[in-house]
Amino acid sequence: MTLIIARPSIELPLLDNIEASIQKSKDLGADWIELYVRRTADGLAAVCHNAHLSDGRPVSSVRAEELPPYVPNLLEVLEVCSDMGVAIQVRNLPEDPDFDQDNIAALAVAGLVGAYLGSEQVVVSSYNIDDVNRVQAEDPTIPVALVCGFVEPAWALRRALDHEMSAVHVYENMCTPPFVEYAHEDGLEVWVRVVNEAEKMVKLVDMGIDGIVTDYPDIARATIG
Repeated sequence: MTLIIARPSIELPLLDNIEASIQKSKDLGADWIELYVRRTADGLAAVCHNAHLSDGRPVSSVRAEELPPYVPNLLEVLEVCSDMGVAIQVRNLPEDPDFDQDNIAALAVAGLVGAYLGSEQVVVSSYNIDDVNRVQAEDPTIPVALVCGFVEPAWALRRALDHEMSAVHVYENMCTPPFVEYAHEDGLEVWVRVVNEAEKMVKLVDMGIDGIVTDYPDIARATIG
């Protein structure tokens, strides 16, 4: 079975709308949702893809209680995710304006995951291996994954195995039948991101991938069942 992982639009004014957005993803056929988190000035995890708010301020310069209504904190979102799987991607790269070498956002994520989700209901991922390591150090029971940019496929698998990850999250151009086969032989799941076209979904499912990250869970559900 290939999981369908939706990227819901949660940058909405009210918590009720966040809940409605997540419920809509579920109604459209999603098994999981994917969230992006960044650290706030007071060390909490804000659910926000971009490093800057719409007014230009870095997320990392704003305390959680001062965030605009369209940027919830992770706690608020997890409270309405009890019946869905949650993929949490920690956004923290050296080139980011809010880069944090102490991996504070990863630490905050680990604490909240332990309190609100079971190990079968979550995976925490990052492009930054140090963030993944921080999560593992805080709670070794939390499944973790490497998000891969445009890298050599064999390197991605070695990297994930060396750090005892459970999955690799890759882009479509990296995904080939041999790659999926090698990953599975090594005990790694393969999630492919971000796939929005039905034809590509069919091709990837035929390869045996484990998850499709998409903006259109309804298309994915209609396509792969």
